[in-house]
Amino acid sequence: MIGQRLAQAVSKECTYEETQITVQCAGHEFMAKGKRMTEPGFWKIATGFRASLKKIRRGRNGYK
Repeated sequence: MIGQRLAQAVSKECTYEETQITVQCAGHEFMAKGKRMTEPGFWKIATGFRASLKKIRRGRNGYK
């Protein structure tokens, strides 16, 4: 776990692409926001670590 935290600390930052729109319809204003990850950075390490923990837990409990 220490190694995983260290790898996250020195990896690239996670970057996002964001979009925001405002639409008017019948006198009402609606707003929508969107966010998409463009560079996973440290999240790639974190999700891989969590996936490996799930595999270990399943193995201990006899699940596949």
